Parts: sequence; C-alpha cells; structure tokens
Amino acid sequence: MAIAAQGVVVRSAGAAGVMEDLLIDPPGPGEVLVRVLASGVCLPTRDFPMLADWYRKGELKLDELVTSKVALGETEAAFAAMERGETLRSVIVLPQ
Repeated sequence: MAIAAQGVVVRSAGAAGVMEDLLIDPPGPGEVLVRVLASGVCLPTRDFPMLADWYRKGELKLDELVTSKVALGETEAAFAAMERGETLRSVIVLPQ
C-alpha cells in the first residue's frame, strides 16, 4: 500500500522546487522510511544580518556556545583537543 506524503520536487537542474502530494512505495528490503519533523532554509543575505542584529542586542547568546578561543596557528591542537573530548566549539581568533 502506497504512503501519502508531501515533498519538494525538482524536475530539472536549476529549476525551482515545487511542493507536491506524492504516493511513495513502502520501504523494501534494506530500505527505511524517514519521517522529517522539521526542516529549514538559510538565506544568508536575509538571515546573517538578522542573526548579527540579534547578537548585538543580546538576544542570541553565541558567546555561551564557545568552549575555547584559539589563534590560527593553534588549529591543529584545537582539533586534537576536540577529538579527545576536551572542547566542543573552538573559535579561531585572527590577529588585528
């Protein structure tokens, strides 16, 4: 029995995607059915200025997510520390 779903269909490279109602065959051997609960699109020209504004206003707490700050020459050591589980999110600080 086919599964009713909605999905974005792109008919050719470079064409716009169109939301369509679809009938999908149930998963066969070695296949799985994945249910997407949420998704999104990032438009940098729209989103980056908005995120920067939220950060400046204190509404986006990015600093609290940074576990370490490293110089450009320390990136290999920072990756090694991350692999050991000592840090999670390092920010590379460039000289001014």
